[in-house]
Amino acid sequence: MTQPPIPTGFSAERSVDDLPQVARGSSLRRVRAVEFAGDAHFPPVANGLDYLVSVAELLERDEGAVSARDLKYAVLHLAAGAEVLLKSRLHMEHWSLVFADPGAATRKALEDGSLSSCTPDQTRKRLKNIVGIPFASHEEQALKDLASSRNALQHWGLIGDQARAAVVTSTTATVLNFLVSFVNNHLLPGLTGPERSAAELEMEHVRDGLHYIEEYVRERMRDLAPRLGPVRRTTVQCPLLWAVGTGRAGVQGRPGHRPHRRHVQRRVLVLHRPF
Repeated sequence: MTQPPIPTGFSAERSVDDLPQVARGSSLRRVRAVEFAGDAHFPPVANGLDYLVSVAELLERDEGAVSARDLKYAVLHLAAGAEVLLKSRLHMEHWSLVFADPGAATRKALEDGSLSSCTPDQTRKRLKNIVGIPFASHEEQALKDLASSRNALQHWGLIGDQARAAVVTSTTATVLNFLVSFVNNHLLPGLTGPERSAAELEMEHVRDGLHYIEEYVRERMRDLAPRLGPVRRTTVQCPLLWAVGTGRAGVQGRPGHRPHRRHVQRRVLVLHRPF
């Protein structure tokens, strides 16, 4: 694919609004700075978020099912993104914690990438026991299942029930829901300046794609149910969403048009920021 031309005088920090836009589903999206030709420089948080953007782009659909190939690479990229982002939080706590043996950690091994890093299980255990970040049992299980699927896909391939699209997308949706909250609550607060701005921009790209992933929408609604249920009696119904959901409002230029249920759910998700 031909690279879009780099705008004159462009820099990622100063000229984000000058980036060209391209079609994304039924809307437009801003071209990301990393999509231009250049050095493959991806610091840890930026690297993990780039994987999440890729997952959202692979899974988002206006209509129809995700292809087997896109689902495969979504699993691979999501597993890589989860590993990098969780270890990024360990690195914020102390750089030695990303080593398999923190007592043998050296700056040289960290900087040249020759370190033997901690396993996903060690990463979660350190985040819980040292950093104090809780993991719900279903989130931890989904992270384990995702890691197993990634290993199988890389070395042999998924077979049997584990290869079923419904199983894979369910695990993927749970991990995505967890990671969006994890970034929001445990990574963004530790970033400052241009790094924080760049991370927030990447998360906007992720969120824009999530609204088109039906399984993620269902997972997000399940996650919100315990918090929304107790306040149901005191919740004011949004007239716009009611009108859209019942077909009483004109949508997409057609008076009385009733959109697909997924479109209503996307609008509900947009109201819930941050995730």
